[in-house]
Amino acid sequence: MSKGKKLALFGGVLLVLIAAVVVIAILQSQGIMPTGEESSEESSVGTETEYLLQYDETEIETIEVQNAAASYTLVSQLTETEDSSGNAETEQTWTLQGYEDWELTSSSIENLTSVGSSLRAVSTVAASTGSVDLENFGLDDPYAEVTIHYTDGTEVTVYVGNETPDGVYRYAMLSDRDGVFTVYKSVATYAGYDLTNLRSITIEQINVEEELTYLLLEQKDSRPIEISMWEDGETHEGIYDTSAFKMLQPYDWYAAVVSGDVGDMFAEYTSVSVEKLVESEAEDLDQYGLGEESFEHHVKLTTRVEVESDTEESSSEDSSAEEAEPVYEYHTVDYYFGTSAGTNEDGEELIYFREGDSNDVYTVVASSLDCFDFEPFDYLQKLVFIYNIQELDGFKVTGTAEGQSYEGRILRQDESEVSSTEESSAERLEVYYLNDQLVDGSAFRTQYQKVIGVMMDYEITPEEGTPDYDENDKITMEYYFSDGTTHTVEFYRLNEFYYVTPWGDSWMACNASQIDLMWEGFANLEASE
Repeated sequence: MSKGKKLALFGGVLLVLIAAVVVIAILQSQGIMPTGEESSEESSVGTETEYLLQYDETEIETIEVQNAAASYTLVSQLTETEDSSGNAETEQTWTLQGYEDWELTSSSIENLTSVGSSLRAVSTVAASTGSVDLENFGLDDPYAEVTIHYTDGTEVTVYVGNETPDGVYRYAMLSDRDGVFTVYKSVATYAGYDLTNLRSITIEQINVEEELTYLLLEQKDSRPIEISMWEDGETHEGIYDTSAFKMLQPYDWYAAVVSGDVGDMFAEYTSVSVEKLVESEAEDLDQYGLGEESFEHHVKLTTRVEVESDTEESSSEDSSAEEAEPVYEYHTVDYYFGTSAGTNEDGEELIYFREGDSNDVYTVVASSLDCFDFEPFDYLQKLVFIYNIQELDGFKVTGTAEGQSYEGRILRQDESEVSSTEESSAERLEVYYLNDQLVDGSAFRTQYQKVIGVMMDYEITPEEGTPDYDENDKITMEYYFSDGTTHTVEFYRLNEFYYVTPWGDSWMACNASQIDLMWEGFANLEASE
């Protein structure tokens, strides 16, 4: 390449570089491209920034906000007080016009007042609004407007527009001065606050560390689930029961005890996180599916935690003093979940929500309800009838299909004949009969476990109706209690694989193999010596 061509090429490259620098400088001067000295809001304020508004916060009288989500007015109240040294000072508090009894979030108020007290321009995009097309900056139809009224009578409106192309700043203009400026994006965040951001919202939350004592789950068009702990002193020795809980609804049956550790299920419950405040003190709750008759879901949980007693501790010298009774504090959450409320910015489904003692309506993520969507059958101990053999004088099992009939009787030594002295280890003697034949006690009790050990596999709910069972294949279990009462249980053949037994308004299906094992056990016990 000739020397002249090399110089021409070098000159062309140099001109391109110079043009690029000029363009960048112009864009930076307009706030369209960051300068490098102020690349984020966290950076220190450079010398190129200037105050668009600079006042003491106590000089602000009211702040009016208008955005797509809300329109409201904050009102300042000044109170003259004295500090601990007796010096005069001014205390400023804020109320929301029309909602004066609301507790407001202090951080949100501080952020909004900063717009009127210390608004800075990062750069000047246009010295005159008349020289540019405001639509290019989103200022023909602003994202939000904040109007500040000062105690000296001054009124200024801040108009917040679009983001700059690099996404670092926002465009803005003011009613009291000409020009278009770039401001920090946080200004748009504050100007975009709705009532949810302003109100200090406290929802009674579920503390899964506490001890569950009571549970009520209500779901629209479904049976309520109501569970409670056995009360102190309440006896249930008539059944084998290792659970501290009993079910009150929907099964009207005293043996419908809760299985396992309900605390494990309780630990899966989640607290509610509010998305938006939709309406304060709503008069028409039905439109949200939150009325007392129209609710979609209702969850009520009561927990308790042991607290220190106010009673003074007994003197250590008083060795005869009884241990103080525990003192409990009860907490209740009462949630109503309503109909669909669309989706949030993340595409998650929202539903309406309120607390039981309030008519304030919020939106929450629909998945908040997932952990409460249980069926009553999930809580049941799956043994059907678990009568304690110590409470029985005997039982009888008959089957119509094969003509089986087995009767077991228990004869016990009179209690008066058993020594009650502390030195005695004598136990009440028992003998066992099957169809009037004396049988081994251990084998008898093992067989009894097969009688009461029939497990539920699934439930046929009242909504599903009465199952189509075979009346000619029925198994009847009769229990004779020592107090003279009796109870009868009936199983009917449903199909090749299941029998069914009535359970309140429901039917419980039990695998037929369990019944076959029971008959086999009776035959073996009867054949034994």
